[in-house]
Amino acid sequence: GWLAFSVAWNWLSTSSDSENQTRRAIPQNPPAFHICATEQVEYDAFQWLQHNLNTVIDHHRILDGFVCAKEFSWGNIEHQKKIAEKHWHFIIASDVVYEELGAKELAVALSLLVTSCTVGIYAHTKHRYDHLDLAFFENMNANGLDVVEITMPGESPTPPSPPPMTEIFPEKRIAFYKITKHMQKLSP
Repeated sequence: GWLAFSVAWNWLSTSSDSENQTRRAIPQNPPAFHICATEQVEYDAFQWLQHNLNTVIDHHRILDGFVCAKEFSWGNIEHQKKIAEKHWHFIIASDVVYEELGAKELAVALSLLVTSCTVGIYAHTKHRYDHLDLAFFENMNANGLDVVEITMPGESPTPPSPPPMTEIFPEKRIAFYKITKHMQKLSP
């Protein structure tokens, strides 16, 4: 949650701590947009996100009313229904799969949020838990989502990583993935 909000905040503020830069990045009469950072309630994660978000808003008052924090635990059906009621244009997730259940629940939650009009980006540390990488990407596919590694504009493509569980100490590296709905095939 917090990393995803930080990425969005850096984008909005054009990598500047200046309030004036922020004002230029957000129009005087901004369109109806919101940044919604989410986090699970367990382990005080949501409380920490709310604290960090309030700190940013206190420093950059212009964001007050445009940025919010919501409780969102992937496996909580009520959370899923509530957050899926809205259309999301852009979803950022980061390094959030640490257990088998999470590998399943995150894929289900993303399948509810990602539509044909949504851009989903997932930042992931490859080879942290190879078995969970495999389970997560299999669950994404099973839930109707395509996941493709991408590079930032102007960067050279990274060399392919070794297959999971083939090296004792594989190099861990950050990878960015674009998440989209499976394209429906048209009948001839």
